[in-house]
Amino acid sequence: FYNLSMKFLQFGQYVRNRDRVFQIIKPKVEALANETEQRANFVIEENGQGVYVVTKKGEHSVDTFAQRGRQLFLHASSAGKAILAELPREKIENIIEQQGLPEMTQKTITDREELYEELDRVQERGYAICDEEYISGVRAVSTPVCRPNNEVIGALGISGAAYRLTDEKIQERFSDSLLGIASEIELEIEHTLS
Repeated sequence: FYNLSMKFLQFGQYVRNRDRVFQIIKPKVEALANETEQRANFVIEENGQGVYVVTKKGEHSVDTFAQRGRQLFLHASSAGKAILAELPREKIENIIEQQGLPEMTQKTITDREELYEELDRVQERGYAICDEEYISGVRAVSTPVCRPNNEVIGALGISGAAYRLTDEKIQERFSDSLLGIASEIELEIEHTLS
């Protein structure tokens, strides 16, 4: 006679909560795409890389490789930098050792110390910017989404043509939308899953 370990109950609870989290996130990503008219997405970290789990095109979206299930390097993307900024330094070091800091474009940060300086800036302002570091001509801005215990779940972001996502537009329009919707997600997660 064989009995399943209680450990499987833990796994089941984790999967159920994760599914409920993504049920909360999906309509928020859609709302962000509609509000900003850019491509909106939600990215998680898995095995040292970013993975798109939700993505939605806005009216002025640029077609990129951002599709559900697609992986990306964390150091070269706004979503990845938003996630990295919330991780302990030891985990960041492990990711760098595992994945390296490959150059995607001429603007990609490939120096470890420069990356840490950028992650400090992300923490200060509350969001990360990808300035054509992954794809030439495309900029992105993302913010981390965390559980009530400050554990990072992933990053909510938008991407678009560089001329549409200028520093001024990010500061004046897009950052407020992004931070506001991320806060809504965190509040819903806190009250739904507690």
